[in-house]
Amino acid sequence: MGWSYTYDATKADIIDNLTRMQGWGEGREGGAIKHCVRGNVLWTVHEIRDVTTHANAIRFIGCFLLGKAKDCGWGSKDMEESMGPCYYSCPLEYLDMAPIPEGEYAKGWRDNVRAYHAAHIKLREGLRLRISGSWKCCGTPITEVTVRKYGRSWRAYTPNGNAPMKFPRRMLMGAEVLTSQ
Repeated sequence: MGWSYTYDATKADIIDNLTRMQGWGEGREGGAIKHCVRGNVLWTVHEIRDVTTHANAIRFIGCFLLGKAKDCGWGSKDMEESMGPCYYSCPLEYLDMAPIPEGEYAKGWRDNVRAYHAAHIKLREGLRLRISGSWKCCGTPITEVTVRKYGRSWRAYTPNGNAPMKFPRRMLMGAEVLTSQ
């Protein structure tokens, strides 16, 4: 349940190793049929099947944490959904590609993935949001902002035209989308 590092490996090397087809014991092979990376989390839908007939396939969702060790290289820590990982950025389409495994954690984890995606607001130019909570700018409470692209990042503008402000992602939690230009 620990981390596995490979000396001088790059992040791409580790991803390639974790997603390619490999032997999984006598007469079986397995690998990722679909994968994506969200930050330093690799999400996969793995399939293990018979080498000759490709029958008796087993599918599961894998979660690999990716990290770099000082003076070593990149490595990973592997989990799968029946372990109930504390990461929820798994693509929703992956939930339909693998059956829910037995156990107490998988259903709760899948519910958390759906809630994560429902609460995640996709930023776009001109998006107007009603903010909940006690956010302030220059001592004035903020209830509404318009989102604009600012270089490679995003800024929020208040209706009274205050200077653009950076905003943390948590500001979007509970926000209501008003309009999009």
